[in-house]
Amino acid sequence: MKTAIIHDWLVTLAGAEKVLEAIYELYPAPIFTLVTDRKKLKGTNFEKAKIFTSFIQKLPGARKKYRNYLPFFPLAIEQFELSDYHVIISSSSCVAKGVLTKADQLHICYCHTPVRYAWDLYHEYLREAGLNKKKIKGCIAKLILHYIRLWDHSTLNRVDYFIAISNHIRKILKNLPDSPGVYLMKNKKEDVLYVGKAKNSKNRVRQYFQNSKNHSIGTRVMMKHITDIEVIKVTTEIEALMLETTLIKEKKPRYN
Repeated sequence: MKTAIIHDWLVTLAGAEKVLEAIYELYPAPIFTLVTDRKKLKGTNFEKAKIFTSFIQKLPGARKKYRNYLPFFPLAIEQFELSDYHVIISSSSCVAKGVLTKADQLHICYCHTPVRYAWDLYHEYLREAGLNKKKIKGCIAKLILHYIRLWDHSTLNRVDYFIAISNHIRKILKNLPDSPGVYLMKNKKEDVLYVGKAKNSKNRVRQYFQNSKNHSIGTRVMMKHITDIEVIKVTTEIEALMLETTLIKEKKPRYN
């Protein structure tokens, strides 16, 4: 089977690139990326790799100031022609998971993080960049980030399987009880995003991390923010139902 690897940008060797390097060692396939800097890749496993870049590569100063071209990222990533490949592996912290694929292709995404400055770090990003005080530039930035959120939301259907970066989540899934219970799904701030009940807690919670195309849009958006799961064991399904109702009223989860 022919495999293609997608990565947001390859201009430095940071944490995400270490993951990409591990993927490349297992699957030495062509790499598609928005922009690269070949000089920074000398002496690495990517030095002789077959790398395809987007039109952003040709824009002024792209190798150093590629983030200035954020509004063009969705368009650029969608221009990659991948129809000849059977398996697509995306290493994504921004737009890599948004490549266009066909129904007969398998797309696996190793998601480092969502586009955080468009989602949970939105207000912090605007504040630190001073854009919340600049009327015209601030308005343009907000419109761009709104567009990025809408596009990012739409790309969830393009991935068949998401791989969680968190060992913590992996350990939780491994040790879940197979008894009735109530589960609380939380983000990094420990906010409860969803409360659910289950006859078999292990089977039910694990379903959230299986084929994402079977989930509703709301569920797929929620799962991008889950960093912790708490499971409360109970004796019966009726007890689980009562506890679920109580916790929903108390916690007021965003996705319930």
